[in-house]
Amino acid sequence: MSLISDVYDVIIIGGGIAGFSAAMYGGRLKLNTLVITSVRGGVIIQTNDIANWPGIEKTDGMSLAGNIEKHATSYQNVNVLDDTVTKVKKAANGF
Repeated sequence: MSLISDVYDVIIIGGGIAGFSAAMYGGRLKLNTLVITSVRGGVIIQTNDIANWPGIEKTDGMSLAGNIEKHATSYQNVNVLDDTVTKVKKAANGF
């Protein structure tokens, strides 16, 4: 995917459950949001049986992660970049 913007309000490093949950909030708040991840879904995609997620009686990690990513990217201002972050550096007007 090509980046739509050079400047983001929020950049989230990691595309697991927490990363895409944070992206949902960025999207709801209409913040220009980017998720950078090397593995979409994170470690939960290795789980075959999830029976303790609120509102879902039983699912697997791949399905749960996919649904959360789909929800996050349903906001027009949320983008995903499949890449690895190796360094974050402070600049005069951001990072």
